[in-house]
Amino acid sequence: MALTPLQAYEEAIKRIEDARKELETETAKFEAIKSQIQTHVQSIQTELQTRTKEIEELKSELQVTKRELEATKTLLTNTTNIIQDTAKTASAARSEAQTARSEAKNAQNTANTARSEVQTAQNTANTARSEAQVAQNTANTARSEINSVKSGIENGSIIAQKAIMLRTRDNSHWLRWRTVDNKNHDVLELWRTDDKWFSTIRVQAALKVIG
Repeated sequence: MALTPLQAYEEAIKRIEDARKELETETAKFEAIKSQIQTHVQSIQTELQTRTKEIEELKSELQVTKRELEATKTLLTNTTNIIQDTAKTASAARSEAQTARSEAKNAQNTANTARSEVQTAQNTANTARSEAQVAQNTANTARSEINSVKSGIENGSIIAQKAIMLRTRDNSHWLRWRTVDNKNHDVLELWRTDDKWFSTIRVQAALKVIG
């Protein structure tokens, strides 16, 4: 049965109303979805900001760690250099110790020579000879004995030594005569505070010249 114009109009209005309600429902759903999306986006943005901040903090910690690593590397390098320098120093010390032992032997020989030269001297010379015998064990004791003899020469208490040792420019340089062979050859030696004798002048004794 055909609709009258009024019925058709009312039907159209009903359809429009239904369409409007459906549109409002869909719009409400869309707004709800939109709100959820916005909330989710805000949550993501907040989390992103948090993660970004954490990343920046991690970057900062990484920079600190890198600096600490560089400092550790520098410390390790310095420690390695110190160990190497210490090893070199130890090697040099061993070399110096060997030199010192050699000098000690030379000093002992010098002390023995000095002791034989003062055997007929006064009681002070005998005391110096006893100190020279003790000085055979260490170079320091030998040097102490030589310094004792030198002091005796300076103050004149060792009379016999004045004939064989003379002070030169200072207390660190002394001269003496020493017989070096059975041909009546003598050596004029220069003594320094490093406990070494240096043969600077070689002469033939007067008796050999006269003979």
